[in-house]
Amino acid sequence: MKYCIFILTLLYSSFAFSQGEANIWYFGGKAGIDFNSGSPVALTDSQMQIDEGCTTISNSLGQVLFYSNGLQVWNANHQVMPNGNGLLGSSSSTQSAIAIPKPGSTSIYYLFTTDSDAGTDGANYSEIDMGLNGGLGDITSNKNISLFTPSCEKLTAVKHQNGIDYWVILHEFFDITATNSFRVYLVNANGVSNTPIFTTIGSSYPVGYLKVSPNGDKIINASYYGIVELFDFDSATGILSNQKTVYNIPSSSNYGVEFSPSGNLAYLTTGTSVATFKLLQFDLTSANIPATATLIHEVTNDINHQIGALQLGPDGKLYCTNFDYDYLSVINNPNTLGVGCNFVANGVNLNGRLCKAGLPQFIQSYFSTGIIAENLCLGNATSFSLTNVDSVIAVNWDFGDGNSGSGLNPNHTYLLTGDYTITATVTTLSETITQTKDIKISAVPTATQPNPIYICDTNNDGFHNFDLTQYTSIILNGQSPTEYGVNYYANATDYANKLVITNPTTYQNLVAYQFQTIIAEVYNLENRNCTAITTFAIQVFETPTPATTIPAIRKCDDVTFGTNNDNRIVFDLTQNETTILNGQSANDFTISYYTDSGFTNGIATPNSYVNTNPTETIYIQVANNSNTSCVATTTFEIEVYANPVINSPVTLKQCDDDNDGFSAFNLTEAERLIVTNTSGVTIAYFETLTDAENNNNPITNVTAYTNQTVSTDTIYVRVTNANGCYSVSELHLVVSTTLISNSIQETFTVCDDMASGSITDGIATFDFSSVNAQILAQYPSGQILDITYYRNITDALAEQNAIADISNYTNIGYPNYQEIYVRVDSQLNNECLGLGHHVTLYVERIPIVEPQNYNHCDDDQDGVFGFDTSNLETDLLNGLTNVTLSYFDAQGSSITMTHPFFTMSQIITARATNNSATGCYFETTITFTVDDLPEAFSIPVGLTTVCDDEVNPSFQDGLYAFNTSSFESTILGNQTGMIVTYFDENGNPLSSPLPNPFISDSQNITVNVSNPLNTSCAASMIIQLQVNPVPDIELIGDGLVCSDNTSFTLNIDAGLIDPNTQNEYNYQWYLDHSLLPNETNYNLVVNNEGVYSVIVTNATNCSRTRTITVTASDVATINNIQINDLTDTNSIIVSVSGNGSYEYSLDNENYQSSNIFTNLEAGIYTVYVKDNYGCGVTTKEISILGIPKFFTPNGDGFNDTWNIKGVNNTFNPKTMIYIFDRYGKLLKQISPLGNGWDGTFNAQQMPSTDYWYAIELEDGRTLKGHFTLKR
Repeated sequence: MKYCIFILTLLYSSFAFSQGEANIWYFGGKAGIDFNSGSPVALTDSQMQIDEGCTTISNSLGQVLFYSNGLQVWNANHQVMPNGNGLLGSSSSTQSAIAIPKPGSTSIYYLFTTDSDAGTDGANYSEIDMGLNGGLGDITSNKNISLFTPSCEKLTAVKHQNGIDYWVILHEFFDITATNSFRVYLVNANGVSNTPIFTTIGSSYPVGYLKVSPNGDKIINASYYGIVELFDFDSATGILSNQKTVYNIPSSSNYGVEFSPSGNLAYLTTGTSVATFKLLQFDLTSANIPATATLIHEVTNDINHQIGALQLGPDGKLYCTNFDYDYLSVINNPNTLGVGCNFVANGVNLNGRLCKAGLPQFIQSYFSTGIIAENLCLGNATSFSLTNVDSVIAVNWDFGDGNSGSGLNPNHTYLLTGDYTITATVTTLSETITQTKDIKISAVPTATQPNPIYICDTNNDGFHNFDLTQYTSIILNGQSPTEYGVNYYANATDYANKLVITNPTTYQNLVAYQFQTIIAEVYNLENRNCTAITTFAIQVFETPTPATTIPAIRKCDDVTFGTNNDNRIVFDLTQNETTILNGQSANDFTISYYTDSGFTNGIATPNSYVNTNPTETIYIQVANNSNTSCVATTTFEIEVYANPVINSPVTLKQCDDDNDGFSAFNLTEAERLIVTNTSGVTIAYFETLTDAENNNNPITNVTAYTNQTVSTDTIYVRVTNANGCYSVSELHLVVSTTLISNSIQETFTVCDDMASGSITDGIATFDFSSVNAQILAQYPSGQILDITYYRNITDALAEQNAIADISNYTNIGYPNYQEIYVRVDSQLNNECLGLGHHVTLYVERIPIVEPQNYNHCDDDQDGVFGFDTSNLETDLLNGLTNVTLSYFDAQGSSITMTHPFFTMSQIITARATNNSATGCYFETTITFTVDDLPEAFSIPVGLTTVCDDEVNPSFQDGLYAFNTSSFESTILGNQTGMIVTYFDENGNPLSSPLPNPFISDSQNITVNVSNPLNTSCAASMIIQLQVNPVPDIELIGDGLVCSDNTSFTLNIDAGLIDPNTQNEYNYQWYLDHSLLPNETNYNLVVNNEGVYSVIVTNATNCSRTRTITVTASDVATINNIQINDLTDTNSIIVSVSGNGSYEYSLDNENYQSSNIFTNLEAGIYTVYVKDNYGCGVTTKEISILGIPKFFTPNGDGFNDTWNIKGVNNTFNPKTMIYIFDRYGKLLKQISPLGNGWDGTFNAQQMPSTDYWYAIELEDGRTLKGHFTLKR
């Protein structure tokens, strides 16, 4: 709302601003003023000494309740409250404290505090109960409740738009632990909110005042060493916006700010130099606010009396501090633009008490003026009152709609919505003034009740995220959403407490599956107090979750309906209901059955359903009994299985093997007679029909079942298909007599062969197919017969395992000898016509002989040797008898075996043959091998005798890395295929070939060369390795001659480790690789730079060369020293000239090769430059300036005083140093040659905070900055 106040007189009466809560002020050096008389009167009873922020609070009658500097709290008797010490404000905090009454309470107050300079204590609040300590009040146990840290020194407060609650406004300090945000805390009847409103906007500097306009719509923020910014403030939401710059002058020190009572003007105190301070006015209604800066007051050349805080008073005037003066300055007409605001420097005398930088601060709403209007909804009686009624005699009202009234609290009901201007003509004891206020009467909305929201639960947890806003348009029922909004409440209690559902698009119901009533409140967007409500229900219902996989019901065809082969029976579909419900209760859900997927053809009697087709799908629908719209479907299959189709009765005939009327039957022979296809069926045999029907006592020996009555028998066959359905057939058994003559007996004999993988196992391959013709000749021609052969009588009777190929039969399982049985059956009726043993098989043993091997080294290297064969025949036969031996060469030609047998390497064949009719034989080999005898050739001496190869003779170890790359090829010569092995002098084997290089000392290596085909064929030799030592000398040396000393000489030598052995060596000297004739001695005297070398040779002609580098140098000249000081990382760069190699040092310590020194502390240093070769040292003294960032005057001997560093009687001795406090007051002028500042002013210790300096160096430079005093 916009307030328009018209003032008809230039004088402010006590009516205009008289709110007693701000009538008493305590501040500064025990100063105080009292506004209860209408004008400020000095008070001298304060016990509070404070440089900056403080607060005072009185009751509505202007009687002081308590006051505080943020560290302590004094009561109305000017005594510290019993629990009033130890608060977490600061004596150096801009706005250290503010007092806020708790809405709805007459005794509870909250005291908010801030630490100084973004200190670790941050922002806190404590609770004060005025009912304690006999009505004088005390801090409760709710003390120093932390809000956040770090915080800026900024703290102000204003009333909420509702006129009841308060906003407390603070600012975070922007560092790595916090954001650059305002924090706005709501204080209401419930206390201090734990959840602040954040607005990240503007700049962040800890020092400087933060103020809110009296009507609560603007905020101004002064940042010391920063800018001054203006923001819009929404007193309904606590949000800041619309950032504007008010003042932005580099290096200015912005401190106090305040609004005019109208909120249209702002005032600022700022320092623009060490001793210049200004009071500026700004027009906040201007499009270019900085351009409206008007100088109201200025202090120059007075660093001890700067101007500080600004504060509105209850008399409508604006007051200003003057540091360490006994008076306040005043702006009498702060709403007046320009110098007409009437600034008076010595406005209020403090009766000897002193101002400091701060003034007490109050809830800014205490300084608002005007009309209060309540109940602005159409149809309600709107009530009117004044913000203050002190001295009011009469009030006449114009309600803006043609109606009027009188009295202090009239009511008026408007008939139409719209904007109205209210005018109050107020008569007081001293004057008559007019106040106006613009109000808006807003329409009361309607709320249409929507239908309930019933939800079928998707995950059956009983909860659902409801989108309540889907009913917003229904509830509004044509009312514009740009004019009206809807709030939703979970229940009546929440509605009563105005706890709005914050997430109406995803609201979760409170209790699973329970009915819940939602309250919808429609409100007018231009006045949220104009409301209407309705209700609607929400509820979550359990959704059926039938099983997706239900067992099919499958049965064999039976006679429950029709015949057992018509594929129709009676089904009970309800047998699957437990499975269908899938754990859900049958009491809560109903199951319905259908024959179609459209769920239109219901099954009336699911427990006696007759199928139409052999296979059908049954469709299931499950519904929640409480909400039949919550349904789910599933299916299962039913199927009728067909019974097997069989032939019955059938007959099976078998031959009598001993003519007694009984025989063994293979009952499975009847299967092809009973069923057309045996695939997929199971067949079992029973002696009675009852057993077959009940599947009891099946016949177990179905392939050798003997009939139980002579010649004939009857059994029953049960045929069961894959589905478990069965039929029973009758099987007749008949026994007949064999017709094959006993005269048919055939014998077959063969040699043992590899038919089974061995020629010694008695298993061989036979062809007895010639017997078939003899058997057929026993029967009349024209019959259709099956003649089959079996390995034994059991297989023949059972007609199983018939021999598949009688022309290629292997007698596996019957080694050496076997009887074969013949069976003859009629193909017409499977009748057995003949059975018996008519074939015999024999396998003859093979004469096995083993291979023989003979080998020998070639004694004369001609490739031929005479082998001893005297025992050859005995070795071959190895006990065999009745066997003949014969021999053949590689071409198959017969040879005669002699003794000895002269031959080159060859393989001959030996054959052993049985002296029998079959003549079975076996062949093997005799191998004769003539092996090569190797030779070993010697290694040249040049490859085995060397000088020790250590690069540095002092490291000689007698070892040498021999090049063995050609050793093995030299030893073997042209031989191939030989194995060479090596052994050290201790007989240990070495790798072959030898490693290359082969590291060894002097030793004899044994070499063996052998033929791998016959390792007994070998030759050997010795390799003598010899490692001779080289002279033991130092290889490298150096020396120095100074170029500026021509008489300087240097004695160099050959560097023998043992100089007593000089006479055992020869020497030759060189200079820069050129021979020095006649210089063959151990020593050499030189006076010129260069590279000298000497070759030292011993008696074994092993030599080494020593190299000595002689260099020239001289002393350095310092050309320049570049000094980078007054930084956190001071450094110097030393520039020199000269021919030498130099090292650098400060104060002759810790020499370094670099000419750059970094991270230096401030002070006086001597720079040393030293020639590395001893030709001299150069020095120069320098100064590095530095300004300490802090000092700790606690008397411990460390950092007890503050002064510039790097100044002495030589460097800048006439420098001038000035020290100021944060307000620009000069505290001390010191000499750089003295002890420095000890942290006192007028013998009083100064507090821990930042202080400022101005330094005028003798060299003309001026330095400014600040440092910290820590105690």
